[in-house]
Amino acid sequence: MDDLDAAFDSVLFLEQEFAAAGRSNGIEAGRASAAETAFGKGQALGRALGREIGFYRGFLLGLETGAIFVAVPERARKSIPKLKHAVNLVEQSVRSFDADDFLQGRLRLARAKFRALTKVLEIDNRLEIIEPRQGAPCGSF
Repeated sequence: MDDLDAAFDSVLFLEQEFAAAGRSNGIEAGRASAAETAFGKGQALGRALGREIGFYRGFLLGLETGAIFVAVPERARKSIPKLKHAVNLVEQSVRSFDADDFLQGRLRLARAKFRALTKVLEIDNRLEIIEPRQGAPCGSF
């Protein structure tokens, strides 16, 4: 009888070991999957934010260098530094890893300054990002 009890006990302990190992492996796999998903989402959001800020920087550079052929009235000249400042604040928030709410507030400010400037310049201010074709080399659409 003791041999039979010992056999059942060893099977029970073996099951418990496998269950514990499976649980541990499951937790580790879940963490890895969550980290991978979060990384991908963060990368996508960061890419979109970078594109938007890059667009504002390019727009400002175009105005300053004359690459954007538009008459810049005095009212608009006063708005340009405000947009620059708002864009700088967003970039500063990104670099210092500010809380998302704080970053989003600064991004809303930059968008508002951009809309105000384009309204004064009488430029269509719809911002549309063109996504590259799947499999296309970088920079081609």
